[in-house]
Amino acid sequence: MVKYKIHGGFGTLINLEGEHKTVKFWFINGVPFTFDDLMDMDDVPEDPTLECQYTIDDLYQYSSYLVNEECHPLLFEMEELIENFQDIPY
Repeated sequence: MVKYKIHGGFGTLINLEGEHKTVKFWFINGVPFTFDDLMDMDDVPEDPTLECQYTIDDLYQYSSYLVNEECHPLLFEMEELIENFQDIPY
C-alpha cells in the first residue's frame, strides 16, 4: 500500500488584497492543504528557504481538490494512509 507523507515549509501567502506574508505551509505529498500564521517571526529560521508562494485562492483550490478526493488529512480519517501521521498540524 502506498502511504502519503506530510511535510511543512515556509513560504509566501498572498491574501485577497495582494499583501504578502511569510507563513508555514503544510503539504500532503507536495499538495498544500493548510498554513500556520507565524505569530512571532522568531519562529522563522534565520535564512528560510521560501520555496513556495501561493495565493489564498490557490490554497482554496488545492483544498477543494483534496476534499473531492477524500484525501484532506484534517477532514478525513487517514491515520493508516499517512506514514508520519504524528506530524499533522492540529
